[in-house]
Amino acid sequence: MAHKSETVNGVISAVIQDGKYYYSVFKYKTRIGETYEKESSLGSNSIISRLPGTKLKILIMPDNPEKIRRPTYVWLLFGITFFLPGLFIMNLALKKFEFNYIIALFILAALLFGGEKVHKFYKKVTKSKFDRELLSEFWKDIKSGKKPTSKPLEIKGKILQNHEIIKKAREHLKYSKIMALVFFLMSLGLGYWGYYSGQEMMDMMENGITTRGTVISIDARNNSEDVRYTY
Repeated sequence: MAHKSETVNGVISAVIQDGKYYYSVFKYKTRIGETYEKESSLGSNSIISRLPGTKLKILIMPDNPEKIRRPTYVWLLFGITFFLPGLFIMNLALKKFEFNYIIALFILAALLFGGEKVHKFYKKVTKSKFDRELLSEFWKDIKSGKKPTSKPLEIKGKILQNHEIIKKAREHLKYSKIMALVFFLMSLGLGYWGYYSGQEMMDMMENGITTRGTVISIDARNNSEDVRYTY
């Protein structure tokens, strides 16, 4: 049976620099009182969030306390960023969806492509004893709740001293302030554009009328130095 991860209290005890990337060294104690000190497997090109002495929550696996992960909300933010516009576009698409022969051909092509891939996989597995055994072991692991393991990343950098951390942190703070301002202005611009486009599209849906047209010509434009055209 697979074990769920547990959240424990930890602290960043050191920072390792490996090339352009920085890795935290976490010191933490499990619920049964065992103390560990382990390098993070995920690095960053910024040292700001990896300053020694920072207290934080750490995810560990109870059956393997040395396997750790720092909780992050980055993927949640990415998900929300793309999910909300996706819902808006899907809503418009469903309201104006018209089934025609082009859509039918597209669905048929997708089914044929997927069927061809499944058929190739089936032929490969049924003809190869090695692949059959591998697939059998894979399904056994899934049924027993065993998760695939990977070799931990070997970090070959050096542990930074306090004066090095302070110097790099000051440099990164200046850069972070500039980037924060740039992203803020970009967010304002994208937000205004999204609101304006959405209002215009909603106005067309509510007050516009549906008519039929015919494509009478095609125009090709070359806006770059290489031979690429936009039709």
